[in-house]
Amino acid sequence: MDEAWRLAQRLSRTVSAAGSELTSALSAATNSLVSSGSGFSVPDSDYIYDSSDEHEKHPDTANATCMDENSVMRRQEEDAEEISEDFGVDAASATLLLRSVGWDKEQLVSQYYEDPRQVFLNAGLPDPNSTNQAVISQEMTDFTCGICCSEGAMRVTACAAGHRYCDECWGSFISMKVQEGDTIITCPEDKCDLQVTEQVVHALCDVVTSEKYKRFLACAFVAESDNTVWCPFADCGLAVNVGHGAVAVMCARGHRFCASPGCKINGAHAPATCASAAEWLQKCQDDTETFKWLSANTQTCPNAKCSSTIEKNGGCNHMTCKKCKHHFCWVCLGDWSSHNDYYSCNKFDPEKLANRKKEGQESRAALERYLHFYHRYQNHANSLKLEAEYQDRSEKRMLELQALIQT
Repeated sequence: MDEAWRLAQRLSRTVSAAGSELTSALSAATNSLVSSGSGFSVPDSDYIYDSSDEHEKHPDTANATCMDENSVMRRQEEDAEEISEDFGVDAASATLLLRSVGWDKEQLVSQYYEDPRQVFLNAGLPDPNSTNQAVISQEMTDFTCGICCSEGAMRVTACAAGHRYCDECWGSFISMKVQEGDTIITCPEDKCDLQVTEQVVHALCDVVTSEKYKRFLACAFVAESDNTVWCPFADCGLAVNVGHGAVAVMCARGHRFCASPGCKINGAHAPATCASAAEWLQKCQDDTETFKWLSANTQTCPNAKCSSTIEKNGGCNHMTCKKCKHHFCWVCLGDWSSHNDYYSCNKFDPEKLANRKKEGQESRAALERYLHFYHRYQNHANSLKLEAEYQDRSEKRMLELQALIQT
């Protein structure tokens, strides 16, 4: 038992990621939560994971609160209810007010007390001092719809500006917008900027369209927020509150990525900028470097009808194209049948070869520079992967020894 204890103490000093028993319990709970897949949710709170315990592993990783889609919807509802109580408006109008300022409640309150009328107009809502109200699905006995031209008794919906259309036209219009992924839907009347609220969507559209609208609204919450982003890793589905000034964050599923809004790179890339990292990854994926290698190490068959790419695989300069059987000199690309001697093509002809030599040297230099950095990039990436595997094994062994000591 004493030997096991000493070994545990040694591992504790060398593996900084092991942490305390509380950290281990949190990690185990997180792993259990994550193992259920992309559909997991937290019934009582939208708080899923706080990455503060990851600072010892990744000092550049900031604290991050993660939310799945259901948690994002709950956060929206909570924020809308708070603004609804403060401003005395319904929750649907509160949602539009929050969207107009990127879901920043403090900014909304500040602007509201400066000029409440302008805040409402920016959100696509009617003047708060106006007595005109939107009408949803009102029965009318004699009405002519300005869209479908139907006449007679029908249910009619109108925006606060008084633009009335039948419920069927309203519903079709809204459904079409939702199918296109649009959640900022204005009145179909020309030059009317009043927005359709969530109440109208649910009242006039079927259940499938309403649910789709709610999911799109959850996506809009993340897209429009200044400090919340979707984890860029495929099939993750978590929204991460990155805070201000964060360089890199980690979601509940262990994905580290850049905290800058709009960055789509899978993985943290500091200190490189988002633009530089994206350019590098694109350079590694496309065929640009393949082309440069071909330019530096191959020749094009001088036969105009062939133009195949040929690599020299022997010492003799007498080349034979395998495709068209054309014989030519590797050095000067001249026809071998008119190549009367073996030395004239070795003379430097600046007018004939300057451009080709320059292009070849530039391509070769660019290729060597790329390979220099690419090999180091791959070496660091492989080292990071191996260290992560070693760290996981060490943590697992540490937990086994702690359990052994406690028994």
